Amino acid sequence: MVSPQDPQDDLLIVEVLIYYGHEFEDTNSNRATQAWQLAADLAGEHELTLLEHSPQ
Repeated sequence: MVSPQDPQDDLLIVEVLIYYGHEFEDTNSNRATQAWQLAADLAGEHELTLLEHSPQ
């Protein structure tokens, strides 16, 4: 399903979900995982991929 939003809005949402995932990966891993999955799904709608990496 393609998002009805502007692609730039979707990119911002992806960035926020990634940030959320990093912020909560130690304290709420289930929510962090959900955030990463939503970010990957939304990015995929625009033919983008996420590269997983550990935060420094």
